[in-house]
Amino acid sequence: MLIVAIGIAIFFGERLPVGDLARATTSAAAASGAAAAGALVCVMGLAFAIWARVTLGRHWGMPMTLRDAPELVTWGPYAYVRHPIYTGLATMMIGTTLVYPLGVLWCAVMFPYMIISARREERDMERLFPAVYPPYKQRSKMLVPFVF
Repeated sequence: MLIVAIGIAIFFGERLPVGDLARATTSAAAASGAAAAGALVCVMGLAFAIWARVTLGRHWGMPMTLRDAPELVTWGPYAYVRHPIYTGLATMMIGTTLVYPLGVLWCAVMFPYMIISARREERDMERLFPAVYPPYKQRSKMLVPFVF
């Protein structure tokens, strides 16, 4: 689905009827300094997601990847949130929306998807690590450090 959306944006983006509205809102955002703030927020999200991926190291895999000796990663960004890659991606989307306000439509689709995916992954982790995951879940937040 993501590949299709990227393809449509690349090949047909200029032909979509929202083009004039997007350009107008982008100009207003750039004039107000929101573009610089959005770029900074986007870079911060990217850095957080990269930190999470590097922390996972050899433990990284697609959801439901089975390992011979799985280990629960609870250090680095995982000490603050249980799904820091989703946190980084969400932060990047928020930053992008500050630059391109129509990005809020993408956020409206992706944020619920990430929450549903995170909850599904948590059920899997509770099954895989029944002794250590519940205490980890109590001392960390799902997606937003110190909040949620």
